[in-house]
Amino acid sequence: MTGGTGTLGALVARHLVNEHGVRHLLLAGRNGADATGAKELAVELTGLGAEVSIQACDAADRAALAALLASVPEEHPLTGVVHAVGAQDEGRGSPAPEQVDRALRPKVDAAWHLHELTRHLDLSVFVTFSSSAGLAGDAGNGVHAAADAFVDALADHRRSHGLPGASLVWGPRSEAGAAADPVSGAEPGRAVWLAPMPPAEGLALLDTVLRTGGGVAVSARLNAPALRTLADAGILPAVLRGLVPDRGRPSAQGVDPTAGSEGALLRRLADRSERERERAVLELVCAEAASVLGHGTAETVTVERAFTELGFDSLTALELRNRLSTATGLRLPVTLLFEQPTPAALARYLLEELALGGAPTSATALSDLDRLESTLLSVEPDSTARARITMRLQTLLSKWNEGHGDTEAVDDGDLRSASDDELFDLLDDELGAP
Repeated sequence: MTGGTGTLGALVARHLVNEHGVRHLLLAGRNGADATGAKELAVELTGLGAEVSIQACDAADRAALAALLASVPEEHPLTGVVHAVGAQDEGRGSPAPEQVDRALRPKVDAAWHLHELTRHLDLSVFVTFSSSAGLAGDAGNGVHAAADAFVDALADHRRSHGLPGASLVWGPRSEAGAAADPVSGAEPGRAVWLAPMPPAEGLALLDTVLRTGGGVAVSARLNAPALRTLADAGILPAVLRGLVPDRGRPSAQGVDPTAGSEGALLRRLADRSERERERAVLELVCAEAASVLGHGTAETVTVERAFTELGFDSLTALELRNRLSTATGLRLPVTLLFEQPTPAALARYLLEELALGGAPTSATALSDLDRLESTLLSVEPDSTARARITMRLQTLLSKWNEGHGDTEAVDDGDLRSASDDELFDLLDDELGAP
């Protein structure tokens, strides 16, 4: 068992001895018997009737792992492998190549070496552990997601070759005092769609997976309210959408998809002083940023710190941009977080674009045009209404051009009083019809 002296490894080791009657355990870890709690674990397992050997070994080092496997005595041949090592935590955001190597090495490289060095043996069990990151992604934590997805795929790969293989997506546990997910290394509660469950239930599900032939299984409780919230916000991972009933979408005709949130924000800001508006918009940015990153509170977001340092990558930057577009009703560029690199800078930009109490900005005009376009594409006017709408648009364009010295405006008053025949004649003239 790799990672045998860690939080998850020790939990599984006790379970194998107590529930499966395993009497010979080889626990491997980089620090061996010097790992915190290793000696106490050995004494505990020995007291339960098992013979325990704790060895220092870097399983990502193929030669060292091969030497460790060769040391297994013939009278007690290797019959099972449990890989309970998490990816190394290299921080969030966009890591450098060397950080990716360091993060993947203990989980991915070690898992592959275990597979290659034992596939000729008559194993009854080959178990790896992953986390929700590999199943549904993890904002700003793509390296851990990749490592988890690899060990999940390895389980299926082994089974396709007639070898035992199981990977358990180990969700958050409800034990007190857990400082981090023992599989992914992330802080608890990042996957908000998962609810904590007692370790005993997770181990019981492990037994079920082993009895039913392995494969990839999720050992976790679902947080139904959180799933619904994510679905309503349009950010529920695709793999989970089948778990939430579709409430249906409102008709696009006459509906502004951002009207509710935008209107609420504008009403909240309308009667406030300039300083209060700045604080309110900054709080909005920090709250949305914290939500995207999976933090429990906006206080973790430092307003003058770069988004990349806070843990944002290209995907999470786009998610934050979409959230803020919905909240403000503004048409925001996809490069928003690169052009406004800190929460404070982004809040100032949003406040300027909202143009409260001042003249509309180009962003406001473009947003209004988007809504107008949606309305026009959703209506089916009769020929008379179509002619009137067309001429109003022509008039608007003419006035816009006139304001920039491009052309002469059309008298809107004449259009309002024109007959249907006069409108059709004017439309034919504008379109060059014979």
